[in-house]
Amino acid sequence: RGEAIGSHNCDHSEDAGVRCPPCVDGNVVFIRGTGKSGVPMLCNEGSFGTICDNGWDENDAKVICRMLGYPTEGVVAFQGSTQFNIGYGDIFVENLGCTGDEERLTDCPG
Repeated sequence: RGEAIGSHNCDHSEDAGVRCPPCVDGNVVFIRGTGKSGVPMLCNEGSFGTICDNGWDENDAKVICRMLGYPTEGVVAFQGSTQFNIGYGDIFVENLGCTGDEERLTDCPG
């Protein structure tokens, strides 16, 4: 069992690290944000790509938040790169057409 949070005998030369296995298809992560917000990146065939903002709205954003374990009330959907800069990699999907009730993006009709 570890020490209480904030109690340690370390400096940053001892920071832990991790490398996770390749992403699982359909999973989502945020980049260029602050934990619970950012550019959503969707995993497809072992690599991450972006979601085009064509048709992007709060219902699509609700599904992302739900997938990542966040509440869906008060979600805000941003379009374009104005809020978080741009993503990278392939653009995998657009016009998701989510209703906001789906558990995963792959459940959206678009």
